[in-house]
Order: sequence, then C-alpha cells, then structure tokens
Amino acid sequence: MKALKSSRKLALLCVSVAVLLIIPGAYLQTAERAADAQDPLLVLDRYLRASYARDYIAAYRDIAAADQRIKDLDHYARERGALSGFDLAAAKKLAESIAIADAKKTLKANRAEITVSFKVPDANRVAPLLLSWDSYQLNALPPARQRQILDSLDRLKRDGGLSMIEGEETFALVQEKDGWKVFLNWAAGVKVIFQTAVPASAQIETFLPQKEVVTQTGQLFNLSLKLKNRGAQEVVAQINHLIEPKEVADYLDLVECGFLLPVRLPAGAEEEYSSTYLLRGSMPDGVRQLKVTYDVKVEK
Repeated sequence: MKALKSSRKLALLCVSVAVLLIIPGAYLQTAERAADAQDPLLVLDRYLRASYARDYIAAYRDIAAADQRIKDLDHYARERGALSGFDLAAAKKLAESIAIADAKKTLKANRAEITVSFKVPDANRVAPLLLSWDSYQLNALPPARQRQILDSLDRLKRDGGLSMIEGEETFALVQEKDGWKVFLNWAAGVKVIFQTAVPASAQIETFLPQKEVVTQTGQLFNLSLKLKNRGAQEVVAQINHLIEPKEVADYLDLVECGFLLPVRLPAGAEEEYSSTYLLRGSMPDGVRQLKVTYDVKVEK
C-alpha cells in the first residue's frame, strides 16, 4: 500500500513538474503577444508574416472583430487554403526573411492607417527545393530530409540567395479592448464594375441592365448583357472578357457564360445573354474593386 501511495505521489510530482515547465513558455508567449498588440505596426508585421506563410489561423487572430463577424475562422482558413504540417513550417521559415518598414503612419483616436514598404521572398523561385510546393509530397518526406530543406532555406537567407519581391501597401487598423487589429472591411465587399467596348464601325448596340455588383468572396452572382444588331445584315460577334487589375484577374471565375462562343445576330435582332461569376475566397484582402470589359469584336 505504501509503495502504491509513493508511486502515486511520484506520478503527481512528475505531472506538476511537467506543467510548471510548459506554463511559463505559454505564458511568456501570450504576454509577448499582448504587449505587441499595443503597437499597430507590430500587429501588422505579425499579420503580414502569417498571411504570407498561409498560416491563416494565426493571421485570423489579428483581424478586427467587425470582420470576424462577417467570416468565421473555419470559413476564412478553408477558402484561402491554409497550410499545415511541413509545408507550413517551410513557409514560416521563408516568412522569417520578410522585411517590413513603416513608410507612413497616421494615428487618430482608435484608428490607424499605415503604409508599409516590404520585401518578401519569391516563393516560386524556391519551388524546386520544395517539390513545387506539393503538400502531399512535402509532408511524406522523412524528418531528416525535411530538416535539410529548412537548413537550405536558412542558408539561402544567410547568404543573401533568396530572390525578393518588393512592394508597398496601405492598411487600416482599429484599436480594440485587447489591442490593435487589422481592419479589412469585409462588410463592404468587392465592387465589380462592368462596361462594354464596341468598335465604332460595328452596327451593334450594347446595354447592361446592371453595371455594378457588390459581392462577397465565395458568392455567385449573375449579370446580363443585351446586344442589338442595328444593321441590315446578320453579324457574328465574339465577346471577350477583359478583367482589371490584370494581376488579380484569375480571382474572378466565370462559372457559366451565355456567350463563350461567337453569337449570331440577325438584322434588327436583339438578344440577351447571362453570365454567372464567382469571386474566389483566396483573393488578396486589399482588393476592393474589379473592372470587367465586354470587348465586342465583329467577325468579317
């Protein structure tokens, strides 16, 4: 019986020691995070590094409550394609090389607007080292090989061998009870503006019943386009989509389109065509407006 009691005491003692070893580290990390939260630039720095690494669970903690009411953590991480496992570890290692500088900062009451200049590693240039960022293959690697890859990234950073991309962007932050948060204004949505471009010589008249749509990522929306042939002969027209800014054009998906193929319009005829679009959830948060031009070309 005494031996049993002694073993129980020893087990309890081991548990207590383990807890004491774990809690200080967690406490210090939480305390450090709380201290950083009082500096808007440090919060923005942390958010940008987590976003770059696609560690969206970490990034979400620094997003304003007003935005979080629009989109929960699961929705946010899933639609943006959060990394996990070794590919996340590799991305976080790359994120250590990010350089962020405060170019301009405006503070007013509980609001801040910060323009930062940044240099981030070009993840595409190191893709060969990371098996083209194939998550399945990366996570299947033996631990020794994974450590070699991380060491290689460290060496590239140390030797200045990482190709960097430079840029500048402005962010809004709000001060909440637990510190500063990045305000992305998800409630405002993204405005998609539609317009048409028709050669002056073409006998085609265009009409857009709706020229603007405000939408959220992940939501389908429809748009109609009317065409009228004002000429005395049938025309065949090809209608192309031109999306601006070009660098984010791929984030607007054309789900269904009534004029992917050339359309035929008899003389004097009027037709209406419908298209369905989807704004991808992975679209960069800073994009607030897209412009779609229906470029009409008449075949001869």
